[in-house]
Amino acid sequence: MAKSIQAKIDRSLQSVLQTAPSDDRLRVIMELAASDDPNDAPDPSQFESRVAYRRALIERQSAAHASAQAPIREKLAELGLDLKGGRLGRTLVVEGPVSGVLASLKLPEVHRAMLDREIDIG
Repeated sequence: MAKSIQAKIDRSLQSVLQTAPSDDRLRVIMELAASDDPNDAPDPSQFESRVAYRRALIERQSAAHASAQAPIREKLAELGLDLKGGRLGRTLVVEGPVSGVLASLKLPEVHRAMLDREIDIG
């Protein structure tokens, strides 16, 4: 069953989406739905060191994420959204018009979203 938009967003994002004009720009932190992680890890004995093995695992994970996220990243870009992050994890910083953010929340690949805001360290 598809998750409703209300269930995907925090209160601050909900408030902004209800009041902001559709062409206002927002910056939102999005968590994408989990994708299957490949279980074919390389054999550690094939590497000269633990560092080389770790690098290979990171490269493998990065390639797997890029492949799994390519379709959703393309959909978000088509909605006029600029994307940052998500190379090793499921979290993206998405910036664009309110209308694009609203449309993105209808996508099943978007698991959760919250308004990105400055933090006063004061």
